[in-house]
Amino acid sequence: MITRLFFSSLFLLPLLASAQEMPAPLTAAERAEVVDSISAILDRSYVFPDIGKAIGERLHAKARQGDYDGISDPFQFAETLTEDVRSVNNDLHLSVRFSPQQIAEQRSAVSAEDSLAYLARQRRNMQMSNYGFREVKILDGNIGYLNLTGFYPVTEESGRTAEAAMNLLSNADALIIDLRENGGGDPAMIQLISSYLFDSEPVHLNTFYYRPQD
Repeated sequence: MITRLFFSSLFLLPLLASAQEMPAPLTAAERAEVVDSISAILDRSYVFPDIGKAIGERLHAKARQGDYDGISDPFQFAETLTEDVRSVNNDLHLSVRFSPQQIAEQRSAVSAEDSLAYLARQRRNMQMSNYGFREVKILDGNIGYLNLTGFYPVTEESGRTAEAAMNLLSNADALIIDLRENGGGDPAMIQLISSYLFDSEPVHLNTFYYRPQD
């Protein structure tokens, strides 16, 4: 048996499933455990305490109403929970995913060789997505267009990709940065891209607040 997990930006919750099979139908106990775990972690860690509490209350209310009772497919349950979590304040950083393969890979990396192999696969995935730089072009009227699907960690390779993209756009009279499919990512990449848009004077871009410590 392998461990089946619901993944969100906040938590990992174990559930059971058989390897290389279609995921087993969710039980009522598993659905309740997922709802309880999401609610507890949001209440404890979400940046806005009142919103975190409100999201948990909404999930529990929907569970009491039986809104989740007919959902046995874990993928459908994850999608439904994502909609309900976001319905309170439309925070698109919050999502619930059913990712047994990803978690299995992480858990199977028990040796240094396994860890290196996992990192190599992750690096290859980033390369195949071109580090989030999906499309770079000059539109009519000398308008630059940059479609960014994510902000990947700044490495030598991703840094060169960002540099090439921004240099291509450097002579544009205006710039459109398309973030409609961007799920966020590493602040260092945001800083790197922003450095092409400002003069040498320091510019405050953002402030980080980590509720459990701050």
